[in-house]
Amino acid sequence: MSYEYVYKPFAHQAEGVQLLRGRRFYGFFDEPGCGKSKVVVDGCNLLFLDRAVCAVVVVCPNTVKATWANNSWGQIKIHSPSDFPFEVIRLDSGRRWPERQSYWHWKNQRLVWVITNYEALRATKNETWLSQFLAAMSPAVMVLDESTKIKNRTALQTKAALRIGQHATRRYILTGTPIAKNPLDLYTQCNFLDPRVLKFPSFVAFRNRYAKMGGYMVGGRPVQVVGWQNLDELKEKIKEHSRIIEKKTALPDLPPKLFTRIEVPLSPEQERAYLQMRDHAVATVPGTVGQATATIALTKALRQTQITSGHLTIKDSVTGQDKVVVFEQNPKTDVVMELLEEIEHMVVFCMFITEIQELSSRLRKADISHGLIYGETKNTEREKIQQDYQAGKLRVVVCQVVTGGIGITLTQGSTAVFLTNPYSLEARVQAEDRLHRPSAERHDNVTYYDVCATYGDGKPTIDHSVIKAQEQKEDLSNYVLGRTLEEVL
Repeated sequence: MSYEYVYKPFAHQAEGVQLLRGRRFYGFFDEPGCGKSKVVVDGCNLLFLDRAVCAVVVVCPNTVKATWANNSWGQIKIHSPSDFPFEVIRLDSGRRWPERQSYWHWKNQRLVWVITNYEALRATKNETWLSQFLAAMSPAVMVLDESTKIKNRTALQTKAALRIGQHATRRYILTGTPIAKNPLDLYTQCNFLDPRVLKFPSFVAFRNRYAKMGGYMVGGRPVQVVGWQNLDELKEKIKEHSRIIEKKTALPDLPPKLFTRIEVPLSPEQERAYLQMRDHAVATVPGTVGQATATIALTKALRQTQITSGHLTIKDSVTGQDKVVVFEQNPKTDVVMELLEEIEHMVVFCMFITEIQELSSRLRKADISHGLIYGETKNTEREKIQQDYQAGKLRVVVCQVVTGGIGITLTQGSTAVFLTNPYSLEARVQAEDRLHRPSAERHDNVTYYDVCATYGDGKPTIDHSVIKAQEQKEDLSNYVLGRTLEEVL
């Protein structure tokens, strides 16, 4: 049968489809919003017509499963022609997975898609099911969407993904941020594609080639990464097996991104606690019994970020239990309310659930329609919030960065506010692109406000340090991946 695209692909998508058809192992590192999922759907559909593929397994973050599998607006449904034969099986953790006979009779008759999440790979029975499915339905494809989810080589889901992938005839990885932290993130992602991509027998050999080791010693050997080396060589290896499409090239009609920093002074109560934590790694809040302590630098940074966001977790000295204390004043939420006096639709990103709940309380009191997306938000509710915001029924969506920053489109408005920034560059980039993607063309620009707290006479806080760290990570990522090399150098 002939294949007619439901939606005409952009030039970079048409090229991606041909790359997918022609390469058994490949990484699509296109920036978020460039339409990588359409490339996969159209490419695999054509491979099925070529009799080169019978099934596809897509592993993705849990919050993105509906984006692939929904039978009304999921990517597979909307990009497959009406007469194209396919079936979608959505697999969820904690639910009974289908028996073999429920899909075996579709082989060669329909392209069978299996959509599951990374956490599901941790269960041995699920790993066995997926391995047997790929073997039974061979030739088959395995796709890792947001493949940085396997960057931790010691994680159970990483090890399972690598084992399951061995049963797939073709393997592809999708992510706009393959280097979320540093170049070592590439090791397991590239090994999933094919160990011959990097040509290293072990992670230690890979690390020793590209990382300069020093710092503290274990067993007489340095184990701390203090710098980088041979990155030009690594860049060339990655280039052979992946592509990078920048959004400004692929989608030139998208509006420009504008970044603005708003600095607000901490309230006296916040400043007192912040300086205590900074100088002594201990903080108290007047009127409460107990204190917050930080025995390591990471915990200290977390506590400082909590304080600048308007709350603090302390240990009650009577009960010994942790409890969250909310500061009476939070200048950061004042910024949101002031911006809403002039801006009709807005997305607000936060790190902490307490921060989300406090902002929601202020929005309710002001009778401003809004939706909340965070860890406890069910997928069905999340989908409804997205639809209502896109339809103009909600003025504000307040998202926890790690859960609301992927898998949804929020282009109704052109303004995003980061009340607190994530430590992860990947999370920041993904969050930004909820607003900056196709259907945002009607806006003149997309504006991002970073709200940073200050103390004293305008001195910077941890908020400024987090943004600086993100910028440094992005520079390193751009260099290794070959993006804007002349700018980085």
